[in-house]
Amino acid sequence: MTKTYSMQKGSGIDVDWQDIGQFFGVLLLSGYHHIPEENMYWSSAEDIEIPRVKKIMTRNKFRQLKQNFHLMDNTDLQPGDKLGKINPIYLELNTKFQQFGMFHQTLSIDES
Repeated sequence: MTKTYSMQKGSGIDVDWQDIGQFFGVLLLSGYHHIPEENMYWSSAEDIEIPRVKKIMTRNKFRQLKQNFHLMDNTDLQPGDKLGKINPIYLELNTKFQQFGMFHQTLSIDES
């Protein structure tokens, strides 16, 4: 849907699943490794340089994906469906978490 949305907006970015994975990787890293400004992840300054981010994806590609990332076609959304835009990824993550989680009938919380 990201590609469709970008074409509707007139930017028409070329994106594949590897790009989406790399995009989420940079987002996850940015949640762990805080820097005051997003641009600094691609900086060449010795004290804040993060070479891995620059190897993964260019700053322009990251910005294009950030501006155009969509999971659903806006024309297919149901009126009043508050989760409509994120429902596909929500359902997929929920399935994966249940598949790999360890669930028991009784849970014990240790407060020691």
